Amino acid sequence: MRSEVRNMVRPPVALGCGAAVLAAAGVVLAFVFFVVFLNGGSASSTVTLAAADSYAPGTVTYNGDHRFYIVRLKEGQFIILADMDAANEASTTRKCRVQPLKPDDPKLLPMLNQYGPKMSPQAQSTTFLFREACNGAVYDITGVRLDGTGPNLARYASEIDPGGKLVVDLRSKHCSLRGSTNFFAPTACVSEG
Repeated sequence: MRSEVRNMVRPPVALGCGAAVLAAAGVVLAFVFFVVFLNGGSASSTVTLAAADSYAPGTVTYNGDHRFYIVRLKEGQFIILADMDAANEASTTRKCRVQPLKPDDPKLLPMLNQYGPKMSPQAQSTTFLFREACNGAVYDITGVRLDGTGPNLARYASEIDPGGKLVVDLRSKHCSLRGSTNFFAPTACVSEG
């Protein structure tokens, strides 16, 4: 009889322990979901990068973890550009990210000659262009759309923290259109498709 009593006591204990393990796993998964998807580089967080001085003036650096370009203009100003333009964000099929044309690309010089007069004042002295492969859109180093009408590349706010590091605020997406008198006329941002 004792063996029967022991067998009867164990299932509720096993069920209780199993439920406790499942509850703990649920809490851990919820925490991981919150950190990774809500704060870990999504559009609802800030990203602290390297020291601002480590980005040389006149350079463009890609941050693949958060999918943006860090542009440091020759004057030292930072511009943080999204790596996907509005047409690709809105697309429900194929999506292409913008990429810089390489300095040795044979298309670069003819494109600079064609689009140079359309560049923003800050980009006039550069030999840098972004291009995306799906629709062939072309942008200057400041994100201005050069090949036709359509939104410029979206920008994110940035600042240098007290420790000298560059901080990007992915919650502050700013979208613009090239206007007749304003290269960055504010417009509504496109939601991802």
